Amino acid sequence: MNNQPEFSNDFSWNAESISSFWDEVSQEQRIAHLYFTKHYGKYITDLAKLAGLSSGSVLDYGAGKGYLSEYLLKEGYEVTGLEFSEQSSKRLNSEFQGFSNWKGCTYANDIPTPLEENRFSFVFSIETYEHLLEDWIEPYFNELYRLTKPGGKLLLTTPFNENLNNELIICPNCNSRFHHFQHLRSVTFEEIISCAEASDFSPIFCRAIDLSTVNRLPHWPNWRNLSFNSIAQWIKYKYSSTKDKVINRVFPDIYPVKSLVSGRHLVLIAEK
Repeated sequence: MNNQPEFSNDFSWNAESISSFWDEVSQEQRIAHLYFTKHYGKYITDLAKLAGLSSGSVLDYGAGKGYLSEYLLKEGYEVTGLEFSEQSSKRLNSEFQGFSNWKGCTYANDIPTPLEENRFSFVFSIETYEHLLEDWIEPYFNELYRLTKPGGKLLLTTPFNENLNNELIICPNCNSRFHHFQHLRSVTFEEIISCAEASDFSPIFCRAIDLSTVNRLPHWPNWRNLSFNSIAQWIKYKYSSTKDKVINRVFPDIYPVKSLVSGRHLVLIAEK
């Protein structure tokens, strides 16, 4: 089902080594700036709004440093975190205790997690899938489905068609080869859709996009940027936005979604 890494991965990842690796990463402040949601949390939140996120309880599945949770909290959503690192879970509960809409981060060491089923109107699983061992994939999607309310949505991101060779590093101590951020697979559209459908999700959006272009919409150009092209883009935007409203288009057929620029972020949005 899944593409195998393109390099000879001498290091054999298992549950213990993955847990240990991420415990260390979560405590290393010198690489905190590399966390995906630190850079893209706002855009993920904005895309979720376009997909129907309005109110209700949301889950940050694999919350990590909590960058996405923080964006969601500041937007006023009721946010629950889920972490498979006990240290990360404790840190998040301490860091966000001042938010009245923070519902706590639950620590889990296995699936199914302690969280109750059918609880969340929106479940976020950001940059998690590519780290999973093969026999974790089916339980992972089943758990995402279990936690989502009927009619609720899953928003999942993962690198698209990544060349794993480009991120290969060699341990100077033991000479093992491995992906520097523990990625185990290069992911395609077909693979991620198949996994979601196998757990009874109904995919409604699956594209490789540049997340930083979410809500990057044209504005009337100032005189310095005035040109035929800039005016034409603004007119197209106004026309398309008006047409969306007149004929009552819904996600994903609205202009802000259809105009998203292609990129390396594979985004799946699926409904239960």
